[in-house]
Amino acid sequence: MKIEQGARFHFCTDDLPAKDRLAIWREVIGRRYMQLEIEPHEPNSMWARIDVQRLPSGEISSAHSNPARYRRTRKLANDGNGDFSFMWMKQAGYRLINDDSETTFAEGDGVLLFHGAPGTCELQSRVRWNTVRLDGALLRSRSRSIGERPFHRADSRSGALHLLTAYIAALVAGGVPSDPALAYRVNEHIADLIAAAVQPNDDNRERAAAGAVQVARFAAVTADILAHLSDPELSAKQVAQRVGLSERSVYLLFERNGVSFVAFVTEERLQRARAMLVDPACRMLRIGDIAFAAGFSDLTTFNRSFRRLFGRTPSDLRREIDP
Repeated sequence: MKIEQGARFHFCTDDLPAKDRLAIWREVIGRRYMQLEIEPHEPNSMWARIDVQRLPSGEISSAHSNPARYRRTRKLANDGNGDFSFMWMKQAGYRLINDDSETTFAEGDGVLLFHGAPGTCELQSRVRWNTVRLDGALLRSRSRSIGERPFHRADSRSGALHLLTAYIAALVAGGVPSDPALAYRVNEHIADLIAAAVQPNDDNRERAAAGAVQVARFAAVTADILAHLSDPELSAKQVAQRVGLSERSVYLLFERNGVSFVAFVTEERLQRARAMLVDPACRMLRIGDIAFAAGFSDLTTFNRSFRRLFGRTPSDLRREIDP
């Protein structure tokens, strides 16, 4: 199953007839996409969904599933292309079984899985997990020894892992850049952060620090701002505390990207207000209500800033949309 670069793919068993759900999930998602055999704990009540975005040399996916075993047989491993998948879950409840060994993972841990090795991942409860699938050659260029073991564990306390998950969350929310050059850089940053998370040696730290860490930190900060944009008390200090940086570091991230913290927040609030003003579902809301919903605490400031950015007042825009 091939997904074009930049495209999104969604699959859910709810969209299928009940009698076909397990068979299609096993064949289309399991064998063709994941290269895994899927063995649900309760076959008659199988439920799962997956959302995928394509990278230049890999994919980002977010999946939910009932308890099940996802097993890579020796045949599927031999038929594979040497790729890797890095996965993590916010909750505990999964384990890896390789030959005679068994490894249980704690909440927030990550794991890098080599597609060329057989093994089983067992989900012991209904969980959501995130996965980045990367081209094997790309990841091996970060570390020659990275494919020598069936899996590598990333501790939940790893700073690189925190940056990686925040970076991926921002990409899932905003999408992978359509510009091929930018998408390629995203791919490179993800590979650097994964290598730094599972093999935190000096070389990986240095490479990641050269670009990926700064990009991931900025993505984490901007994602946090957008999630709290409606809070009129939003500040750089609050954002810094939530993402684990100093307040000064937050200001520096924006300076390096050619914009100030205040200017970024203001423009995002104005863009959100503009979207609400032209949204038919918000037609009954007063302009003041929209301004406050976007995070402004003063209507005069909102009107002045709106006119400066868009060349007209909120009232002018609303009259154009609904004369």
